[in-house]
Amino acid sequence: MVAAVEIEPHAFATYKTNHPEVQAYKQDVRTVKGQSLLALSPNGGIDLLSGCPPCQGFSSLTAKYKRSDPRNELVLEMGRLVEEIQPKILMMENVSGLPKKGVQFFQALLQKLDMLGYITEWDILQVADYGVPQSRQRLVLLAGKGFPIHLPKSTHSKMGEYGLRKWRNVRDVIGDMPEPIPLSEANSSGGPQRYNWHIVRSISSDTLKILKAARPGESRIKLPDELRPPCHKNREDGFNNVYGRLSWEQVAPTITGECTTFSKGRFGHPEKVFEKF
Repeated sequence: MVAAVEIEPHAFATYKTNHPEVQAYKQDVRTVKGQSLLALSPNGGIDLLSGCPPCQGFSSLTAKYKRSDPRNELVLEMGRLVEEIQPKILMMENVSGLPKKGVQFFQALLQKLDMLGYITEWDILQVADYGVPQSRQRLVLLAGKGFPIHLPKSTHSKMGEYGLRKWRNVRDVIGDMPEPIPLSEANSSGGPQRYNWHIVRSISSDTLKILKAARPGESRIKLPDELRPPCHKNREDGFNNVYGRLSWEQVAPTITGECTTFSKGRFGHPEKVFEKF
């Protein structure tokens, strides 16, 4: 790895901390020139260009919003950089909605790659099919300069079909973990790093009541109406996979950037309630 580009401050700081040897650019990818990246290569060439353009405009979570997202056009920046760099291999990851909600951008990228002599292969993959203990569908695109790169074959299946291993569930991954340390305690005794980030945030009394009533693996519509927040009372539309618990026997739902917030998903522990926190 010789270079990376990231404009979001926290993501940039995290990447730079973990990869101090890489030349990281904290700037808009549209201002980065391929020649600058090529100049960092010891042999003047790039083997792999990998990227994930912003996906918010193509996500199912934003389906109710009709406005266009200017970040959608950054998909085309992948094509520009490929043209300027001419890497041997391109890898791109994005949400599964890109081929539909962002069809004009995705098709333009595929046409550009074809024009440049790349052979592309893409599909919507389920990460649980590869041993990751969560349900997460993502578009994966691979392209080789004049040669094909095939997508990897699944190693797991939901119920162990086709002679593959069964999906890994929540119990497989965290079933034997000890109780976490509350964040307040960790901060006063060396920080979360001391506990390998095995920590839990404080929970309000109202949230505790909801968590106690939540059924593992079930949606919020199973909650008594009196425990639902005002926006969810007497209605079953909207986002249902919130205010819930994980199930020991299932994979986790898609883990989002708000996974530490109970109201943002089905992220509660399958059976424990850490009331003392």
